[in-house]
Amino acid sequence: MTQINDPFLHSLIARLNQPGVIGLALVGSYSRDAQTQYSDVDVEIFVEELPEEPYTLRFLDGKLVSLKSICLRDEFSSLTKPEEAVWAVPGLRRMKILLDERGELDRLKQAALDFKWEALQPGADEYAAEELMGYAPKKRTN
Repeated sequence: MTQINDPFLHSLIARLNQPGVIGLALVGSYSRDAQTQYSDVDVEIFVEELPEEPYTLRFLDGKLVSLKSICLRDEFSSLTKPEEAVWAVPGLRRMKILLDERGELDRLKQAALDFKWEALQPGADEYAAEELMGYAPKKRTN
């Protein structure tokens, strides 16, 4: 788990650690230590069941905070689908875990770190071919 020295992050964890929350993670510029004074704070909230509004922006303690709820089982499942894994794996590898009392986010991050394309390569090839065909110009007949 990430060592947290930022008082703002401590207060954010206290606000977001509600019943049904499995864990919290920083993503985006804060996870890469590339934030500036103008950066928003991107937080993923891992839950068992998605709330009615899974995404919101809030202004908290002078910072714009992007809050995205993610169903933990769906994120694990994304590692088995090439069209989702291509997006999920890089973010999961870089996420900074803020709260993970049951070790589920550590397990998810480790699964992303251990991820190998070989098992998904045939499906990835098929998906890429189908996507690329959608961009090919249609043959005209006169």
